[in-house]
Parts: sequence; C-alpha cells; structure tokens
Amino acid sequence: MTAANIFVLFCLYLIVSPLGKVRLGGVDAKPDYSYPGWFAMLFAAGMGIGLMFFGVLEPVYHFQNPPLGTDPADIEAARVMGMAVTIYHWGLHPWAIYAVVALALAFFC
Repeated sequence: MTAANIFVLFCLYLIVSPLGKVRLGGVDAKPDYSYPGWFAMLFAAGMGIGLMFFGVLEPVYHFQNPPLGTDPADIEAARVMGMAVTIYHWGLHPWAIYAVVALALAFFC
C-alpha cells in the first residue's frame, strides 16, 4: 500500500513539477496520436483485457479468500472486503505504477 501511494505521489509530482514539461523524443518530435487517442488506447487495452479476464473472478476470489485477516465466515465483511480490494486494484494506484514504468521506458528509448 505504501509503495503504491509513493507511485501516486511521484506521478502527481511529475505532473506539477518542471519535469512534466520534458518532451519525449526531442525538441522537434511530433506525437503520432492525440492525447484522447492515447488515453482511449490505454484504457481499451488495460481495462478491456483486465475486465474480460478478471471482472468477475477477482471480486469472487477476494470474497472467498478475504485478505487482511477478514473472517471468511462473516459474509457481509467478506463481501465488502472483496469489493474494496478489487476497487483498489483497479483504481488510481496501479495506473500510477504503470505510468511510471511507461515513462521510464519512453524516456530511455
């Protein structure tokens, strides 16, 4: 959890700092796609594949095997924890981790 929070804070720092103005590919580089095009491709690839394979599996898995010491016999607590873990897994934190890795690859390529 702490590592994922660090990634989110790092991404926010990159957005607001002067490093957010660094142009990947050099001064004269022109993007092949617009921002909406990139966001659409990233969203379609990441969410499409993930939801097709794990959209039902993940909440059910976390319901059957609740993490963080939740008692599996407590059905309501297991249900709430299963959805909470799934929402955390598909929320802001993993996308921040993906963004940092993608920026590192793009910067050094």
